[in-house]
Amino acid sequence: MKKLALAAVAAATMISTPAFADTTVIYANVPLVCNVDGPESNGGVNLNGTTALGDITAQCNNAAGFTFSITSLNGFKLKDQDNGANATTYAYSLAIAGVPGSFTSNQSFNSNALGANAALITPQSAAVSVTTSGPTGAAYAGTYQDTITWTISAN
Repeated sequence: MKKLALAAVAAATMISTPAFADTTVIYANVPLVCNVDGPESNGGVNLNGTTALGDITAQCNNAAGFTFSITSLNGFKLKDQDNGANATTYAYSLAIAGVPGSFTSNQSFNSNALGANAALITPQSAAVSVTTSGPTGAAYAGTYQDTITWTISAN
């Protein structure tokens, strides 16, 4: 009987003893990275043909993709910097390897347009070239210039 009473007390103690629990949350944080590094100024382009400008490198690790923009200060024209109001301009097109088509005006495109190439979780580089169908004869003396701005932002 003593054993039975002890067992009953032990059982009652287990039932009435509160249980304690704790949780631990573990996580990792990957910061958003969206940046672009355009080709350096190359020192000159061919006014009648194609010139390689170098590589552009871009990265954007946003799961929803990104929007990429190309803008030109002079509307995709090399503008004579030396002759003011009488400045001659030469239109050009810009091509980025792996991106369909070429650019002849300020444009933005969503990463979906690139299909399988849209994964920029790590930096990706592509060759950039400019094609100018410039003067058919002699060109006026001067410095012909444009400034291109490359922008990438998370969607």
